[in-house]
Amino acid sequence: MILYRIRKQMSGQSAVELAIGGGVFLVVLIAFLQFGVIFYKQAWMDHVAREAAREAAVMTSGNYNNLSDSVKDRLSGAGFDESLVNVTINSIDDNEKIQVNITYPQPTIPIATLFQDSNSINLEANAWAYNESKVR
Repeated sequence: MILYRIRKQMSGQSAVELAIGGGVFLVVLIAFLQFGVIFYKQAWMDHVAREAAREAAVMTSGNYNNLSDSVKDRLSGAGFDESLVNVTINSIDDNEKIQVNITYPQPTIPIATLFQDSNSINLEANAWAYNESKVR
């Protein structure tokens, strides 16, 4: 009979421990998943920025509007919201270098607002390449 009482008390204790520990575990798991999404999107933006800089460097015309749309299309294929992607392509050093800047406000989960002021993290990717027609 005494063993039954001890076992009954322990089952309630286990439920409380599971509730507390399980909650903490879920928060940590969700934070890892959020970090993975942000890391994936940052890597994808860096890759697309380098590709765009290379494409702009070999272009003969200075019209980068089609390239900007192409960058947005590539990013939307990777899960980005195309309306939030901002792409700027500039010529610097007397059109000798081409610089590509991509910014994107990545939405975050509500738990992340405990550590920051907004519901998004601003991701940014920069790349540049020498203009092939200007290189001597």
